[in-house]
Amino acid sequence: MEINKFLAVVVAVVVLYSVEATAQGGNPQLTACLQKLLPCQPYIHSLNPPPPPSCCGPMKEIVEKDAPCLCIAFNNPEVLKALNLTKENALLLPKACGVNPDVSLCSKIASE
Repeated sequence: MEINKFLAVVVAVVVLYSVEATAQGGNPQLTACLQKLLPCQPYIHSLNPPPPPSCCGPMKEIVEKDAPCLCIAFNNPEVLKALNLTKENALLLPKACGVNPDVSLCSKIASE
């Protein structure tokens, strides 16, 4: 159930940043990063089986090469609160994909 909430966060963040990027000339690189997670959307509605490779492949790539992308979702209290989600719950999808993100990176990014 928590993984479903995380994916709802990802989708909400993708939509929010896509709208912002289009309307305000936001960061297109960030939008592209978050859009890579759209294949995870069907997993929102499924408690079983594990996320498919089309979701986990991009998730692994983002965790390994673009951790700030996920940190934005994890460090957005408004999005987390709106979906009644904690950072700990948000980490369940990467773990379900066999990825263990270094959450200390998010703290470093937030302090910059």
